[in-house]
Amino acid sequence: MNIQLPGEVELKPPSSIDRFFWSKGVSMLGYRGNQWLALAIVGGSTGIATIVMTILKLCIAGFPVALPFVFGGATLMTLIFATLMYLGRRNAPQSEVKISAAGRQLLFRIGQHIGWHDQDAYQPRPNRGWGAWWQSIVGVHTASDVMKPLSADLMEQGSAQYNRLAGLIKLGKTSKVGINTWLPQVQAAGDEAMISLINQVALLEANPETASAVEPQGRNQVANLKELADRFEEKISSPATIADRLSSTTVMDNVLDQLRLDAQAHEELRVMDRLDQ
Repeated sequence: MNIQLPGEVELKPPSSIDRFFWSKGVSMLGYRGNQWLALAIVGGSTGIATIVMTILKLCIAGFPVALPFVFGGATLMTLIFATLMYLGRRNAPQSEVKISAAGRQLLFRIGQHIGWHDQDAYQPRPNRGWGAWWQSIVGVHTASDVMKPLSADLMEQGSAQYNRLAGLIKLGKTSKVGINTWLPQVQAAGDEAMISLINQVALLEANPETASAVEPQGRNQVANLKELADRFEEKISSPATIADRLSSTTVMDNVLDQLRLDAQAHEELRVMDRLDQ
């Protein structure tokens, strides 16, 4: 039983907008998209330091011989990670819709209001960190507090479908083998629809007079997200095809296939024995 301490504010349950922002909103702002560039800069700086230390080692007696090797190894590993991140980002399907400046401002305003990483605030009290404890005193805000009612409604419905799609994509990664080929396209399509919705809501926030024009477009993006989630869920839930079964490498599928074949062989032998009698 969760007993509320004196002076402690009861926590509000997180909205779909809140959970969307914590899982994806920060990366849509672009803070995580250029990590490879930051790593490349760090790797280049470490490489320069390696050259300088090597020169010092050659010029100054008694300089620790291990330092150039340490910095050289750090340079190599950092540049490798940067290259892998860059290649992964470049090869992944990219959304054709880019988030607008107004959309970034909207996400930034949401982040300032609800916090950037506040999932822990909704954990049971023994599992909370100091930040979550402070929120339990001052209160936990939701994104709808800083948005107009129509904007909050559009974002809430769109976020709910996007969060649902994100869960289905995670499920798809452990589902049938044939689903894997759809995951990048489904992710890119979901991102595109959500970014478009954010841009439209940001316009609505800045110019409420455009509600009659923006609302139908926003509803259309929500409908697209829902249809995408519905159809992808249907595909995940559909029975596995023969191709899926043949390409599966899980122990469970292999054992079940062998047991089914064994049972079928025994049944055919029993039928043949009855026919011979």
